[in-house]
Amino acid sequence: MTSLIKEAKEFTPHLVSVALHDNSAFSGSDPYAIFETFYLKESYGVLGFPTGVINRDEFWDRDNITPQVMEVAGKETSISLSINSQVENRKLTIDLSLISEENLQNKKITIFILENGLVYPQVNYLNEDPESEWYVLGPIIEDFVHNDVLRISLTDALGDSLPEINALSLFEKKYSVDIPTKITLENIVIVAIISDEDNKAMNAQEAHVGEFKQFE
Repeated sequence: MTSLIKEAKEFTPHLVSVALHDNSAFSGSDPYAIFETFYLKESYGVLGFPTGVINRDEFWDRDNITPQVMEVAGKETSISLSINSQVENRKLTIDLSLISEENLQNKKITIFILENGLVYPQVNYLNEDPESEWYVLGPIIEDFVHNDVLRISLTDALGDSLPEINALSLFEKKYSVDIPTKITLENIVIVAIISDEDNKAMNAQEAHVGEFKQFE
């Protein structure tokens, strides 16, 4: 899955990825498997990993990933999101702002905390694929670097309900969470997703801690 995400990001900057970790019969207990992993697996009927979902409603076709992503990446939307954040004594405070050109009803918001740079053994599903960068590196890559790993969800993983928001009215909401010491603050990425009543993503935005991401 890492290779597919990397390939897709080479074609477009308009891609926000969230990596879920699960316990495996091959690698055993995964320290980055959290409740939201199992909740989302059940919600989407996922039987095993690696599996990808685009815009929270369409499963990835591993042989056709780039056209699939390009079809939706950067697509015009009436909703814009802005993210700002700060940390004090490991307490992360997030200021989220939203504005829409249209009235919003029955929409949801999801806020995820991701972490980059996590080194942990990874089952090498592409060990025998000569076209893969992981070819013949062994069945287990011991020092594999994991990015975009979901560590904390500040909302329901499928989103908390938003109130009705009038067109061109600014909606603001503050979130805060104490970050455990096992998470490296400098490696955190904040992700905000707006979705409809069917859980389809309408817009997503990401920002590093302390980074002000303007409306987009």
